[in-house]
Amino acid sequence: MPEDRTNKFTIIEITILPGRTFEAKKKLYNLIFRQLKQLDYQDNDAVVVLSEPELNNWGVRGGIPASEIDIGFNLKV
Repeated sequence: MPEDRTNKFTIIEITILPGRTFEAKKKLYNLIFRQLKQLDYQDNDAVVVLSEPELNNWGVRGGIPASEIDIGFNLKV
């Protein structure tokens, strides 16, 4: 590990449906790091990685591609 990290170093990987704005992602990153600080994490102790597979890469509701159905909520957040 690089010297500027502690033994708490953590990689947080989150898989989400595509559609969130850059601002929404920034808010998520900020929230995660604020919560980690309450657990005595330092700023360099974590990395957050978002993965956004296209809707045709999600099999839902018995195996239907998410791109072919109305998933029931707005992805543009």
